[in-house]
Amino acid sequence: MIKYSLAIVLTLGLFAVAIAQEKSWLDDDRKVITDSTAAVFYQIKEADASIGLIKEETYYKQNDQLFSKGYLEIRTDYRTGTWQWFYSNGNKMRQLTYSSDRIVGYQSVYDSTGNLLENYALSKSSEEGVPYYYKYKKELDGSVSIKDGNGVFNGPYKGDSKAIDSLSGHYKNQKASGLWKGYKDNVLVYEEIYEDGVPKSGKSYHNGKSYTYDSYSQSAQPLMNSKKFMRKLQIHISHYYDLIELNNNDYSTNMSILFVIDKEGNVSDIKIKDGMGKGPDEMAIRGLRSMDVKWKPAQVRGIPVQSYVRIPFSMESRECSNC
Repeated sequence: MIKYSLAIVLTLGLFAVAIAQEKSWLDDDRKVITDSTAAVFYQIKEADASIGLIKEETYYKQNDQLFSKGYLEIRTDYRTGTWQWFYSNGNKMRQLTYSSDRIVGYQSVYDSTGNLLENYALSKSSEEGVPYYYKYKKELDGSVSIKDGNGVFNGPYKGDSKAIDSLSGHYKNQKASGLWKGYKDNVLVYEEIYEDGVPKSGKSYHNGKSYTYDSYSQSAQPLMNSKKFMRKLQIHISHYYDLIELNNNDYSTNMSILFVIDKEGNVSDIKIKDGMGKGPDEMAIRGLRSMDVKWKPAQVRGIPVQSYVRIPFSMESRECSNC
């Protein structure tokens, strides 16, 4: 009986250590402050190490009404699972689902009376400036512009791209279809044709020029056949390796050459990853520079952009009397 009671005490003690609670005062921007009299919200975080999560709840200070609730990963502080926000009257404001701080699935937005305003999801495509998937959208005048995934969108862009701030186009079965236009400060930035939510072709406008394209983005490419480029790179790097003495510890079969291609197609900032040491790595960099190959820069919506290139590269060990 004594052993049994002791086990209960130990278990409760461990449970108390696993869960820790923290209270903070927040201003109107929900930033932590020390002056409780100036606070608009207060926040309670409760960490549970046994499940690796922190429960976060934020309240309106004026009436102790719940403002938001959700979970954070203890290890990363990333949002995870379903998060909800509420108006001060208790009605739901919006609901999102996160996975490692990334919004996934459909998002719902409500007005202060609890009526649904929007139901949409980020496109599965990773491209910036691409329309979201939409199930439902209600306008400020009460009219429904998108219902059951079909209708017309004309409003603010909700994604991460800084290139546009508004979009217009049609939805078919929740996905962008036909002609879409993107704007920034009421100036046309691009026109694109969509099929099943994917941009197929378009024209963009930048610094007084127009650019046509058949795909959203293209990676940087050397202005020669890729196989010929790799053969030439092998020859040039081998040439510089022959100028130095390599010992047995220098040898590595695989490495990566990293570099930048600017908007004009020039190579810069060459680096070696998983190389053979300072001397051999410098020779590999000299080998790439000596090629003097012009590149076609990467493009986004037909516009040349700076990009990073990674080339996996292999060198076979050579025999030498000192190895």
